[in-house]
Amino acid sequence: MKKHRRSDIDDLPKEAHVVSEEDAEQVDLVTCPPDEGPRYLTDDVRALCASCGTSIKPRPHVPKLPSTVCIHCGKRIVEED
Repeated sequence: MKKHRRSDIDDLPKEAHVVSEEDAEQVDLVTCPPDEGPRYLTDDVRALCASCGTSIKPRPHVPKLPSTVCIHCGKRIVEED
């Protein structure tokens, strides 16, 4: 499991695009926060990043079909495209 640094994501855009559930199932990947620190929401789900295997906290309503990755791997994957 690769250890990431918070500074890796400092330059990410601070915006999000809202889409329908049907459109969300068609995306290439879903980025999720690392499973670090306290749990703020009781229905948080634990999973592993599909790219590096680090523990992440996807919300229960995230799309089921796309790969779920940590925000660090998501940034790397998007930059490689």
